[in-house]
Amino acid sequence: MPRKHPEPTEIQYVKPASLRPDPDQPRKAFFTEQTKQLAESVRQEGIINPIEVDSEGVIVTGEYRWRAAKMLGLQTVPVKLWEQPKGEKGKSRRFIRQLHENLHQMGSDNDGMTDWDIGVAVCRLLDEARAGRLDDVTASDAVRSGRGKQGPQPNDKHYSHVARVLGKDEAFVRQHESHIRSPKVPERLREAYHENKVNPTLVRDVTRVKDPALREMVAEQVVDEIEQAEAVEQKSPKKKGKQHRPDRVRQDSVRRVITAAQEQPEKAREIVSTLKAGDSRPATEAKLKKVAPTLTDAVDEQMTSSDRIDKLARELVALLEETGSISSLPKAGRAKVLPSLDRLKDILPDYLADSPVVEGVSNVTSMEVVKRARG
Repeated sequence: MPRKHPEPTEIQYVKPASLRPDPDQPRKAFFTEQTKQLAESVRQEGIINPIEVDSEGVIVTGEYRWRAAKMLGLQTVPVKLWEQPKGEKGKSRRFIRQLHENLHQMGSDNDGMTDWDIGVAVCRLLDEARAGRLDDVTASDAVRSGRGKQGPQPNDKHYSHVARVLGKDEAFVRQHESHIRSPKVPERLREAYHENKVNPTLVRDVTRVKDPALREMVAEQVVDEIEQAEAVEQKSPKKKGKQHRPDRVRQDSVRRVITAAQEQPEKAREIVSTLKAGDSRPATEAKLKKVAPTLTDAVDEQMTSSDRIDKLARELVALLEETGSISSLPKAGRAKVLPSLDRLKDILPDYLADSPVVEGVSNVTSMEVVKRARG
């Protein structure tokens, strides 16, 4: 049976100036363009969902609506009083309510909480779960059964607990925590992520690069290109002051360049320098061919990601069955294959952790493939 939480009281009308934002709420980034769009909606239809406030007039949910009302110069706004439970768990309940509005309530203020803000909030909830301050889901209910024969992993209950509290899956919690706390995220890339200049998938792709030098090199190139593109855009009156777009450097181009640099590490710097803001994937491919003409051809662009993975997985299985073990290969072949298998070993657990478990597929079976290949 769902846990009961305090319900807001009846609607009242108050002056916007009598309210103030909550400095502790999870959403820190508010964008002028989105406020203008909401203000236009409010101009036409009014404030449909009342703003929730506490007994001190501090906004619990609805800060975007309050900002839009101020922008329009409205004399009054509809509010409901939300009675906060007492103590630390009451603070947690409030924080979770605010997160739910930003993550799920598509009909209200949700114009996209930044991934950085989500990550910081997730980290806070994980810390509170470990300290025993989240009581919405009991620890025993939140523990997962684990995958394959490995059983539950350390701290699985905390990730599952927070996932249940937020109405998200465990991968969502793990990924957002990793992007904030992982020591593998280069500092400049972390700053760009904080400023909403890059998206979480790009951060993940760069972080998964095993070679620290290459990881830093790719991060520096991506951020340099973004900053140069921003500088050009800020000179345009039409684009000046616009919200950052976290897609200036294409993710598929970044992945392709990383793969190419790993294939020909002696040309890594030249290869990474082909990453340019605004370039399409074919444009990146053309530049790569000039820098490194002997690169292995890219996978067919018309294939979907799932098609590519399926095709490559089937080919890998067939080759492994044919070869039997690493010892069957000549010395030169072993030297070439082992780094790739090591890379595969690193990627597979994270990749499968990001995806729903499919019947018959698990971390154990994937790792067995790699162990078998290495003999």
